[in-house]
Amino acid sequence: MSITKTFYFFTRKLKEEVQYNLEGAQEGLTRVYYRNGILKNEVLYKNGKKEGIEKEYSKNGSLRREISHHLGVRDGIYRYYAKGKLSREYTYKKGRKEGAAKRFYADGTRFEFECKDGREKVGRWRNYDQNGLLVLEKVYSRPNDLLCELYYEYGEYGRIVTVQWTRFLDDEIEKYKQYAREYDAQGNPGFSVSERKRYQPVDATTLF
Repeated sequence: MSITKTFYFFTRKLKEEVQYNLEGAQEGLTRVYYRNGILKNEVLYKNGKKEGIEKEYSKNGSLRREISHHLGVRDGIYRYYAKGKLSREYTYKKGRKEGAAKRFYADGTRFEFECKDGREKVGRWRNYDQNGLLVLEKVYSRPNDLLCELYYEYGEYGRIVTVQWTRFLDDEIEKYKQYAREYDAQGNPGFSVSERKRYQPVDATTLF
């Protein structure tokens, strides 16, 4: 095992340190630094390929990105931070976005959605307010093809009082609205909210 270090030309501050195995491939931690000496990037290599969590930092030292790698490609959780707070979170499988994803906003709201084949606008998107209550759902039947929207309104004690959904067809838009006037002992509405979740898989042609 050997270590190679490079330095900035004028300041002679450490710029990068790389470890190599006996075969000459990168092995172990590689670190890159800003001119001010703050760590910019660190990632583990195994036999020349990235492995594990790669971390990137801003010039003030705050964490900017976390990227999971396996055999040199993105695989696992990807997190992006803005001003020190988690802003986006994706799941990668063999180099492509796939599965659960989230976006977090400064006002406390968030989106949760699914990615497929690297595309974001597919499947079901859920928007939550600052209190964590579901306020909007969008369902995409195919990539970037919006099928319907569902809006949820809440009354006293956080109970759903209205479900409104919009269905987008080829040549028209259908809108529905349902009110809850009765609740059970647990505070659930008089209509079944679970019925709104009975959508078929993304590739299905009929979701109602």
